[in-house]
Amino acid sequence: MATHKIRCAIFGGGEGDLVIFGELHKRRDVEIAFVYDRYASAVGLEIAEILGVPRASTPEELGRFLPVDVAVVGEPADRFARELALLGEAEILDHTQALARLAKQAPPKPKAEAAPKPPSESDPYTVDDALAGFERLFDRKRLLKFLLDVAVQTTGATNGSIMLYSPEARELYIAYATGLSERVVKNTRQKLGDGIAGGVARDRKGKLIRETAVGALYESTRDRVNIASACSVPLVEPENGDERLLGVLNVSSTKSGRELTMDDLHMLERLSRRMARVLAESLKFQEAQLRSGELNLRQSVGELAERQGTTAEKFGLLASLVADLTGAESVEVFVSAPSGEWLVLGGSNRRIAREPELIRLGRGALARAFLDKRAVVLTETVDPQSSEVASSFVFVPLVTKEVIGVLTMEFADRVRLDDFLAVKESVALELARFVASERRERRLKSELKSLAKVSEAAPALIACRSLQDLVDVVVRVAADALSCERASIRVRLKPSDPWTLGRYDAAGRPDDSSLQEDEEAFAKLDRTRASFQTALIDFDQTSQLPHSVLGFPILIAKEFAGGIIAYDKRPSTAVEDTSFSSHDESVLQQIIAMALPAMTALSVSDARARPSYDEMLAGNVQRLARITDAEMSRADRYHHPFSLLLIRVPALAELFEQNESRALSLADEIRQGFQTRTRGSDYGCWVKRDTYAMITLEGTRRLKFLLVRLVAYLLKDLATAGIEKTPADVWVGAASYPGSARAADALFQEAERSLKPHTPE
Repeated sequence: MATHKIRCAIFGGGEGDLVIFGELHKRRDVEIAFVYDRYASAVGLEIAEILGVPRASTPEELGRFLPVDVAVVGEPADRFARELALLGEAEILDHTQALARLAKQAPPKPKAEAAPKPPSESDPYTVDDALAGFERLFDRKRLLKFLLDVAVQTTGATNGSIMLYSPEARELYIAYATGLSERVVKNTRQKLGDGIAGGVARDRKGKLIRETAVGALYESTRDRVNIASACSVPLVEPENGDERLLGVLNVSSTKSGRELTMDDLHMLERLSRRMARVLAESLKFQEAQLRSGELNLRQSVGELAERQGTTAEKFGLLASLVADLTGAESVEVFVSAPSGEWLVLGGSNRRIAREPELIRLGRGALARAFLDKRAVVLTETVDPQSSEVASSFVFVPLVTKEVIGVLTMEFADRVRLDDFLAVKESVALELARFVASERRERRLKSELKSLAKVSEAAPALIACRSLQDLVDVVVRVAADALSCERASIRVRLKPSDPWTLGRYDAAGRPDDSSLQEDEEAFAKLDRTRASFQTALIDFDQTSQLPHSVLGFPILIAKEFAGGIIAYDKRPSTAVEDTSFSSHDESVLQQIIAMALPAMTALSVSDARARPSYDEMLAGNVQRLARITDAEMSRADRYHHPFSLLLIRVPALAELFEQNESRALSLADEIRQGFQTRTRGSDYGCWVKRDTYAMITLEGTRRLKFLLVRLVAYLLKDLATAGIEKTPADVWVGAASYPGSARAADALFQEAERSLKPHTPE
């Protein structure tokens, strides 16, 4: 009896089972009869095959290995009810009882368990076992611990580490280790060829090192000064006739432990081939799991694009969203300036910029990512023994048809960087779509806002009684419509007349340098008789804001009669252009077209030559049609409706016949009242002397409420002006999109046909 070995069966392949596996395999008085796991690809079965231990994954295979004396079951015994029933009188032990038996201690009294369910053809635990197998295989930390424990137990080493290889950064980093401080684990980076592990990874060849051959393996200041022998082997997976490097497996033994030999190295090399296969499958599955994060990001970005709010708020939320999904410490999204060689900070998860942060494209990683259209990965190299914490950085270009920005991220956890790199293309694509969408929307809103400013100018322009008044109004309208810091206008109706000058400066009185620049710009306009644009950025000690100039000539009968010059466009968001565009030229052209008839009339001093109010409103009709077309396209893209409202005030037409000046003043008061009582996103203008048009995003249910409110305010304005009217004296009409109309003209005509006296319900 003394020489009889206990035949033991191990059920399960989890990390707890591995400990028992290792302990039993070392015992001379124990023979492992077989290792059983229903998941045929479980790591435990792979290790059993390496060690020459019988393995099984179906109950039918167990008959070949019977009888057994003891069965060790780490998971609830009823999960293996069918299998255990085949073992006859074998003693069933859990892990604690088995360890106690090995230590020759009395086993603790087992807890009472519910009687197992009788086995059936459809075993209810089959799915559970499969899920448990997947869990063991695809939880990264558990899997790495499992694999490292196998390597350490098999070789009799003291501790070890598994280093993973990052192809993009071309370096190894520690993914899991025993016997190393957390600081060393986080900070260790090794390029291919550097150090022992780097050389093993580069040469794809294992290495054994011993203190007896080379002296002390580590300096006295290092964490592992007591290491006497160590083995390192590459983890490579066959791929398309080549080998894909996954990482390096390291095990080591202290001076008081067992010295590692060439046999251990050969054992580790055989083990590493199977470990690499398991690790490769795990990495593939983990990458698939990351795809679910991609789906969440895609959905969240889509919702964010349609969400109401400022661009700064949206970019801040976007950066925070990406940081949460990827585990990055910091996320910043930079947007390219379409007509300049710089990037603008759109949003960050850690800071809020009070004004646009500009970075000029140069030779850094940010510029390389933008100009070369490729991701740049930078990882800090610090002394693993120091108190510093290494970080990793990635710069990813955001590309649609062109590069429109750069995503920058910082990772403190090296593993999270590799997780992100596996899905960076799709993440970058979603962010690029968001930036492109936001840029398109903000550009459209900016253009519509500028057109609205032009539409508002008609009453002020027609009310001017002198050329100086006219240029003062024009320069203010131009600065407002273009959102610029400064503007100037010079007009001369006859070649012999002096220039009539108008200026606008948001900062107050212009300084001498600004005046000199304005003289030079006008001289250029006078010389070329053609519009021009310039844009540059001057990085001095006080400002990094871009400087842009737009000049546009005023021609009367093809003769040069002056020009408008605008300076320093200041958009409200990072995604808008910081320099003037062709649209801005169009805005100036429309302003001049509205002002020219008034200029001509003032030149002849003939009141009868002054343009009529209706003539000046013709441009508003065209602008309304353009804005309606743009809103139709936006409604089709985002699936939201809008309405075109018409409000006709017959009393206003009567007032124009009696007193035009008073009527213009009242029309402007009504316009301002409508604008302050509706959404900022709504557009409105006078299209006829008695008809106001408005595009509103209010839903159909709220449309009636909006009309009641506007008519009520309108009646108050009329009463204040001494015109007492009732709701029935105001006509209203509306047309909605999507609807029967498919073009702007048709929508306007539909709204006109629906005009009728207002009757609030």
